[in-house]
Amino acid sequence: MSYQSWQTGNVVLGQYRISGKLGEGGMGEVYQVHHEDWEVDLAMKCPRASIFDKAGGLEHFVREAETWVNLALHPHVTSCYYVRVVDNLPLIFAEYVAGGSLADWIRDGRLYAGGQQAALERILDSAIQFAWGLHAAHEQGLVHQDVKPANVLVTEDGTVKVTDFGLAKARTLAGESALQGGEQQSVLVSVGGLTPAYCSPEQAQGQALSRKTDIWSWAVSLLHLFTGKVTWMSGVAAREVLARARAADERIPPMPAGVVRLLGRCFQAQPEQRPATMLEVAQALQEIYAQETGKSYPLEMPQAGRNQAETLNNRALSLYDLGKVEQARQVWEQALQADPQHLESVYNRGVVLWRAGEITDDVLVQQLEMLRPAPAQAWRRATALAQVQLERGESLAAQALLEEAAHQAPGGPEIEEIQEKILAGKWAREQCQKYLKSAGGLVAGIGLSSDGRWLAYQDGLQKVIRLWIWDTQTGTTRMIVEMPEKSFPTFVLSPDGQWIVEGHTSGALILWDTQKTAQKTPAHVLQGHTSLVSSFSMSEDGRWLATCVKKITG
Repeated sequence: MSYQSWQTGNVVLGQYRISGKLGEGGMGEVYQVHHEDWEVDLAMKCPRASIFDKAGGLEHFVREAETWVNLALHPHVTSCYYVRVVDNLPLIFAEYVAGGSLADWIRDGRLYAGGQQAALERILDSAIQFAWGLHAAHEQGLVHQDVKPANVLVTEDGTVKVTDFGLAKARTLAGESALQGGEQQSVLVSVGGLTPAYCSPEQAQGQALSRKTDIWSWAVSLLHLFTGKVTWMSGVAAREVLARARAADERIPPMPAGVVRLLGRCFQAQPEQRPATMLEVAQALQEIYAQETGKSYPLEMPQAGRNQAETLNNRALSLYDLGKVEQARQVWEQALQADPQHLESVYNRGVVLWRAGEITDDVLVQQLEMLRPAPAQAWRRATALAQVQLERGESLAAQALLEEAAHQAPGGPEIEEIQEKILAGKWAREQCQKYLKSAGGLVAGIGLSSDGRWLAYQDGLQKVIRLWIWDTQTGTTRMIVEMPEKSFPTFVLSPDGQWIVEGHTSGALILWDTQKTAQKTPAHVLQGHTSLVSSFSMSEDGRWLATCVKKITG
């Protein structure tokens, strides 16, 4: 698959609609895509093929990139859902953040809007959230190694989220070197495992790295926020730059003395002399915020462990999207062990089991009704129940639940979205997993294997009858057999999807192996009946057939 595939409007890999290009950098290109099954926008990162020059580089890259996937959910960490390898290139699918990067906010002036006092509050607020996101990763054993404003995303309401964890190391392990950037490589672009303008002394010297290197690069990033422009060639020079730092224009507030002292601590040449953790840094900044604004910092630091079930549910959805159904189900079980009342896990696991035929819709409804969410979240349970009612065709019950949810949370976007689908008559179609279009027009018979994996159907409006088999996990359809007949024979699909047994008009039972395509000869023909077998069924193990013959009277 080439970059020509990434044109706006194209659907790639069967489920990602390209919304546009977000940008490009040292690693490659980034696109905004719409996941048509999840109904959410994602960021899709497409690395350059030249990164993977080293033998085994692709495998090293994927393994390191997945450290980002495995981070627990955190409001100040951009979520990474999964890595998909396509045509020997690893595509990284991450949370899409509409506000752009902190580097964008510096460049277009959003960071400094509203006067110097408002800008000072915004800079300190962003830096504190930035520090919280890094601390969350550090506590899970992950060092970012490429901390800079371009790797910090900002939502439209000002929430800061650190992104691209592990990718700098992944690129180095894949085989990328600093030479690939060329002599004119910008000091603001990551290459060879670091970005020159923000790197720490130990990075520049190729020494072992710890969370202290991220503390140095975070401090250089804050220096950039207060200057508005990078005037230095290497982050190693940050201490000297701090001593003569000047703002690029009058919109930018002067750096408070407390910030100067804090950055001086972060710019100690020996890592052990820097602050111990990013949490210590964030707490110092909160005190500076109170001193400079005359009010307490308004946000509370997110507590570790609160999002365990949410993290596991997110991981299970990613596994399910990759076709790893059994692994997804196991992770949902873990989520419910962590929090039996976690609504999203109960709903997602239940829908998967229901669609596989392992539980009934009544059981799923009962499981959701037994949940006891906090009053402020009760509308989410009503919305989930409405989705189940819609999928099983109970539109009146669904409408009543949506009205209840709307009363509990007026103006909720999720509620309005479902209401719009009901009005547009789109719900039933959008809830289906896959669609088959019969080439012959009329579908005369259908059968489903007991595990829900294989679907067989029969079609034909002309003189040719066709039996097809469909893999419900991959969405691929293949023809099994064509037979010239004037009437439709009966058939049954074995529980494991291996065999189709056809009741022929001659009275014979004909067995077709579904694993073989375009067959001309059946695997077995069972003779004995002298007239049409009108119905039959197969035992669970596929060994026994029971038949019923229609008696023809003159």
